[in-house]
Amino acid sequence: MNPPIESLLTHYESGRMSRRDLVAILTALAAAPLPAAAQAAPALQAATLNHASLIVSDLDRSVAFYQRTFGLAVKSTQQGGVNLAVGDAFVGIYQGG
Repeated sequence: MNPPIESLLTHYESGRMSRRDLVAILTALAAAPLPAAAQAAPALQAATLNHASLIVSDLDRSVAFYQRTFGLAVKSTQQGGVNLAVGDAFVGIYQGG
């Protein structure tokens, strides 16, 4: 067994730790991210991104926000959406329901 977990169980079994404390610590250990060396390599390594699409509740307000914040020009429009130029790619902003 893993030495830190063995130590936790020993503390619990000897009465130096409550069951609630043991469960809380084990939950925190399980949720903690793995060190970089222990993480598996990604299944897919991305090299570029052609576009991203956003569904928004207020199309006009959202287009104005992205234009104002990032200085993006309109690349094209279509029914229910606007594509804002980002280099050779674009951000598609579409009206949600």
